[in-house]
Amino acid sequence: MARQSDRTPTHPGALLREDLLPAMGQSVTDLAARLALSEADLLDLLAERTPVTPELALRLGAIFGNGAAFWNRLQAAHDGRSHPPSGSYRNASPG
Repeated sequence: MARQSDRTPTHPGALLREDLLPAMGQSVTDLAARLALSEADLLDLLAERTPVTPELALRLGAIFGNGAAFWNRLQAAHDGRSHPPSGSYRNASPG
């Protein structure tokens, strides 16, 4: 049986900041250039202030070789736990 956790799934920016960027040995400036992002936009992602967009997921997937779906799933899992639906959606029925 799967165990449920109260932990919010990791933000993709945290994975980049804590694991991938150090492993690559690249600077934020270098990665921003490879991603065609401004350094400020990448810093916002690394600080978990902005999400991975579908377009950025494509770029990240190409650079890290794990595909856009990986990054989209990370972001969706994080969003689903950090922004649960409001009460008005819980009892919604199809039109």
